Amino acid sequence: NRRNDQNEQIDTKSNQWFGATVVSAGIDGPLVACAPRYVFHQLQPRKAERVEPVGTCHIAKNNMREFQELSPCRTSYWGYHRQGSCQAGFSAALTKDGTRVFIGAPGSYYWQGQIYSYSLNNPKDKVYKTLEDKKDEDDSYLGYSATTGDFNGDGTQGVAVGKPRGAGLLGKVLIYAWNMTNQQNITGEQIGAYFGYSLAAVDVDGDGLDDLIIGAPMHTEPNNEGKYETGRVYIIYHGGRERRFGELETRDGSTSRARFGLSVCSLADINLDGYGDFAVGAPYDGPNGRGAVYVFYGARSGTLAKPSQVLQAEELSWGVPGRLSTFGFSLAGGIDLDGNQYPDLAVGAYDTDKVLVFRSRPVATMEASTLFETENKLISLDERNCTLVRTQKQVACTVVNSCLKYGGINVPPVLDIEIGWTLDARSPRSPRLFFLNDENRNTMNQSMRLYRGKLECRSERVYVGESVRDKITPLEVEMRYGLRESRGGGVVLSQRQRRPRLNVEPVLDANRGTVQRDSINIQKNCGPDNVCIPDLRLDIKSVDEYLLGSNNLLTVEVLITNRGEDAFEAGFYMAVPAGLDFRRVDRLGEVRDVPVLCTAPSHANNGTLRCDIGNPLASGKVVNFKVILAPSFAVGMAPSYDFYLEANSTNPEQGGSLHDNVVRKSIGISIRTNLALSGVSLPDEFLYNYTEYRPLAEATSERDLGPQIVHIYEIRNEGPSTIDEAEFFVLWPTETIDQVPLMYLLNQPETHGNIQCQPTEYANSRHLALDTVLARKSFLDKVGVSGTSYSSVAGGTGRLTRLQGLDGVATATPSISFSSGHAAAAGGGGGLATGTGSRTQTEIASGGRGSYYEASGERRFQSSTGGAAAADGSYERRQQQQHSSSSSSSSSTVTSAGGGGGGGG
Repeated sequence: NRRNDQNEQIDTKSNQWFGATVVSAGIDGPLVACAPRYVFHQLQPRKAERVEPVGTCHIAKNNMREFQELSPCRTSYWGYHRQGSCQAGFSAALTKDGTRVFIGAPGSYYWQGQIYSYSLNNPKDKVYKTLEDKKDEDDSYLGYSATTGDFNGDGTQGVAVGKPRGAGLLGKVLIYAWNMTNQQNITGEQIGAYFGYSLAAVDVDGDGLDDLIIGAPMHTEPNNEGKYETGRVYIIYHGGRERRFGELETRDGSTSRARFGLSVCSLADINLDGYGDFAVGAPYDGPNGRGAVYVFYGARSGTLAKPSQVLQAEELSWGVPGRLSTFGFSLAGGIDLDGNQYPDLAVGAYDTDKVLVFRSRPVATMEASTLFETENKLISLDERNCTLVRTQKQVACTVVNSCLKYGGINVPPVLDIEIGWTLDARSPRSPRLFFLNDENRNTMNQSMRLYRGKLECRSERVYVGESVRDKITPLEVEMRYGLRESRGGGVVLSQRQRRPRLNVEPVLDANRGTVQRDSINIQKNCGPDNVCIPDLRLDIKSVDEYLLGSNNLLTVEVLITNRGEDAFEAGFYMAVPAGLDFRRVDRLGEVRDVPVLCTAPSHANNGTLRCDIGNPLASGKVVNFKVILAPSFAVGMAPSYDFYLEANSTNPEQGGSLHDNVVRKSIGISIRTNLALSGVSLPDEFLYNYTEYRPLAEATSERDLGPQIVHIYEIRNEGPSTIDEAEFFVLWPTETIDQVPLMYLLNQPETHGNIQCQPTEYANSRHLALDTVLARKSFLDKVGVSGTSYSSVAGGTGRLTRLQGLDGVATATPSISFSSGHAAAAGGGGGLATGTGSRTQTEIASGGRGSYYEASGERRFQSSTGGAAAADGSYERRQQQQHSSSSSSSSSTVTSAGGGGGGGG
């Protein structure tokens, strides 16, 4: 700390942050180091002391032999309302020639901020500065950052100054001439992004004019999954003749809270390609938030879209003791530190008190080529001038020549290169081109030693494999190359383990790429341009309607004609509709010189029949064949078979000729059925003596009612089509017109076949004791129907029986007991069945053609069954007033009843 003549302390240097800002004009140029928290003690006439952070900067010149201190706010303008808290040296910038320094003081005048311009050649020259602005500019921090460059295109150096809280917190960058004449202002676009926090000037596009790199580390991308402070960098290009900045690009951070753009710096031309490069720091980026630095290359069109290199703290543990964090908080570059003629980069990590120096590697510029040795870039498959060693087969072949040569600034005289070739790189799964000295292999790797400035070449003979399908896609050779690097190399220098100053290993120029390609075409019968334009026409023949169940095969005849040039990998495709099974493909016509090879439809190809019909299908050729299919019944099938058929090739047709490549065909499905119904009564006739039985109201068992009557019904679908679903109803006379009980249903029906009975609530509704001997009888077995099932479920409501998929015979037998009491004629109307082939309904009236008479105290009942079936293509449902039992399907049903009426169901 310094004292005056009266031994009074006039400043405080503790915690002054000396070195918080350091800038250099290059080797042998001046060096500026600032202490923005330097405190000056204002001594008033009354000895009232004011201690204020005015800041200060020290300039070293003539190779650190001359020193000068600049503290623009160490004046009598005390107080934060003037310059007492200006913190001069918060930023500083030197012109490229080192003749002028600009010092930023963001705390002046209620933190409006200031920028000062000093001449270093003559300390007595006038000091230029910005003045206090209107109060709306309070707390805007002018001078927070600064950088110099030729911003007006006249060859003189000006300064760009950051004002990150200006323009209503949008941020602002102000561009001044050396004498503080304001030339242009650039405003940010997002409140709170801190636009102008960091600045750098570099000629990115090589036009001779400095462009601006502006950091906005607090930028947050809207609707970005909750991320914030990802950061953004603006690249603003100089406008040339207008001498203004206009066109801009942005590069965004991707990690939340990474603060990409907190620091930026010019790297000059780090790869010596003639375009300026720059680095961007993101001190909280990386897998663990420990920091990262992004290096961007310039180019003629501007900044490259992606960084050429990303340095992450987690990858730099070698030679760095302890845990590295806040890596990238500060950056400095553009100066060659190791003398290899390439500028280097220094990265600060304040939280771990480290500065890491990255030495730039020399860039080797590679001139490389790989070329087919063929005329007109064509290879003929008919010219088989090479022989395979293993099989002695003749194959078409050619030669691939590959040449490489390198140069560059300060690159070593010898480089070892790793080279890899891939043949037919566009078709890696099914290559068509192979190395002759390594049959059936399309890849090869070799090492090559190159001498600086000397061309080295290799030649390899390659051949086209047999049975090549794709004759349209060019045959390509791809050559990839790279440097063979030694292991264990490092780029980081530390205090405890300093490596010797060896030349770092070179890298290849990324702008030139490391891949070379060449291609040739297979020669085709396509005229001088070797481009074939086919014209395929597809025609089909088939029936317009198919009778389902006729057992006839369905045939689709296909005729394909090529009326244009050769069609390569010509194919026929047919989507097979549901309900049709593919059988085979048969050739038609006398001329069969074009092979037809088909792949059957399957789930893997979405039920599509695919046929190869020539590779190529030559001009004027005709292919004729028929596709044979077998229809089958399926539940819920559509009313027609809808086909989609297409013929195409890998070489496209002209747009106007595609209309005849596709055919859509619909074949209607015709349904014809003949539903037949027959029945038998057991017994055919019986004598009923009512004096031997009890009335229904007094009956307690089956034998109290009367004898048992069993009806057996058989329903048959005599085709030819299958009935998807059929129903039938059984109705029986439960009482006379005078409501005298007549017939009593004993149990649920016994069935055979694909039949499902819906229980009726009228089966043994009075819960009479059933005769166990009769109950165990199978009346279907008695009449010769085997495999019966017996249902004795009582109770429930709804239909009794339903049949599914009626394509055979169905039988159903109800058992009914005749009850005592007066009875009218016990006849009924027979049966009725109607249907469309997909659903039919049958109604049966029990006791049809029966007769009833009374003599000498006896009642005689003669019963028979009758039925009729109709398949008239219509659907009809009759409403019945009788109690009924419903059934559907092709099955047998046994129903039994005893005496005494009740409800029917």
